[in-house]
Amino acid sequence: MEESTVEKSSFIEIPTKKIYKQRAISVGTFLGGPLVAGYFIAENFKAFDENEKAKKTWIIAIVVTVFVFGTAFLIPDDVTIPNQIIPILYTGIAYYMAQYFQGEKIKEHIENGGVYFNWWRTIGVGFIGLFITILAAISIFILLDLAKA
Repeated sequence: MEESTVEKSSFIEIPTKKIYKQRAISVGTFLGGPLVAGYFIAENFKAFDENEKAKKTWIIAIVVTVFVFGTAFLIPDDVTIPNQIIPILYTGIAYYMAQYFQGEKIKEHIENGGVYFNWWRTIGVGFIGLFITILAAISIFILLDLAKA
């Protein structure tokens, strides 16, 4: 019995590309927003050789980012929503999407000895995404202010 287990495992190909684990996707998404979620999920699709899905993920991430922040800015000032509710919502959705579309492949990748990105990279990408999002929002506000003048 033990020999067949050893034989089977010797034929398993160890993945060489790095991926993001689901928890990393969640943490990075919470820090950096839906655009970062799109980056993480798209990078995983590329590692799994699903480049068309990676392209679709980027399109969806951009549309969702515009929708989320556009909607957030349209909420009237007299409506009070806890600050964490929107990030928690898009983080939960990103976690679910990663689980639904990549959960089995992530699990298989790790079980077969595949490597994944470390926390420093995950947090760094999250903060870079946050910076890009803030920069884009400030640019839009400046352009809208100039258009009014």
